[in-house]
Amino acid sequence: AKMWTLKPEHVRILSTVIVLIIFFVFDYQNKTLITFARIYFATVHMISLMCCHFLYTYINSSGNGKPFQVPVKNYWGKILPEKGTRTLLPKDYDLEEVRKLMMQVVVSTLLVGFVHYYFGLVPPLLLATASTISLVYCHPLFRIYFLHQNYDRPFSEESSFRQLMGLNKSSALSTNSSQEKQDQDRTKKKRTKRN
Repeated sequence: AKMWTLKPEHVRILSTVIVLIIFFVFDYQNKTLITFARIYFATVHMISLMCCHFLYTYINSSGNGKPFQVPVKNYWGKILPEKGTRTLLPKDYDLEEVRKLMMQVVVSTLLVGFVHYYFGLVPPLLLATASTISLVYCHPLFRIYFLHQNYDRPFSEESSFRQLMGLNKSSALSTNSSQEKQDQDRTKKKRTKRN
């Protein structure tokens, strides 16, 4: 049976809409609601880090797979054409990607936690919570290992804002095409079984 899941672009739009609604409805003077926002922020980031840890452990114990070419990038993720490509195994590539994801979650937790503690601002807590849910759920590694979907490596790069807003069409198209391939394969298998 095919598992039903929300598409990444729908999750991004939904999380953005929810945050915008909360911004206008949230009572920033209510201490109970502020406490709830803090607990929600801490819980989501803790679960996200646990997911990253699980991914890292699972990938580390998995097989290597076939090597493939990855463009060389600098620290900020910009492709350096003059340096060409490097050969990586899927396992090594996935471990690099899960480290990046973990760093994004940790930086978000520390930065937003500091801003809230020092300035007492609540909106960053809500925004960071929604963007972290979107970031982890829509990440190809989460969708490969938790939702058993197919993604081509190397993954397409997106900025955090574009991820949150669902503006990157190439990743959506690649996801849709991989889903279509899976559906076509299932249809072919059913036809061969009937014959």
